Amino acid sequence: MNVLRPRGRHRLGLSCGIFGNGFALSAETLSKVPYTPNSLVEDLEYHLHLIRAGIRVSFLNDAAVFGEMPENTTAASSQRARWEGGRILMRRLWTRPLALEVLRGRLQMLEPLLDLLALPLATEAAILLLILTAGLAAHILWLAFYALIGGAAIALYIVVAAMLSPEPGATFGALASVPAFLLWKITMIPRTRRAARTDAAWVRTQRNSESEAPKGPLV
Repeated sequence: MNVLRPRGRHRLGLSCGIFGNGFALSAETLSKVPYTPNSLVEDLEYHLHLIRAGIRVSFLNDAAVFGEMPENTTAASSQRARWEGGRILMRRLWTRPLALEVLRGRLQMLEPLLDLLALPLATEAAILLLILTAGLAAHILWLAFYALIGGAAIALYIVVAAMLSPEPGATFGALASVPAFLLWKITMIPRTRRAARTDAAWVRTQRNSESEAPKGPLV
């Protein structure tokens, strides 16, 4: 996903975004926009400051940055709550400023505004499934057709993103866990809401090597 989206934005002449640790800053950029974000999603927050200052982030197609994804359930829950809760907070804080920028004629602010308002992909898929079910049950064909078009767009997005990954087969295989993932996301709602508070504390995600470490002294 972190290849398809920024590559598409770059080709459209938009700022490609900042995702985790995969970015580099010039001294000139830091001088113009100091790195002072302090939210749970500091990469997203800093990118919003950059585009508001008129700085476009470019995508380097030949560069590669690898990040470790947590395999431990507790660590994954902490990270997911921080990501999604942080985005909810940024949505509350930045929607009005970005909308005002658009109304003032800065149309380049429209794409980051729409991206900020977008729901997580799994949430969108679940909502479209509910709309499809409701449309078919109520015999509202246009509503069901809308849900099918939206679902097809998400499916195409996932297929293209999987084909861009180093192991497409493994990526497609992981789709079998989608129902369980959606149920897990429901259980995450209270934790995500807590992470969306302005006073939420940043908690470092436990690394896999740390979770595998022995809990007590070796005998």
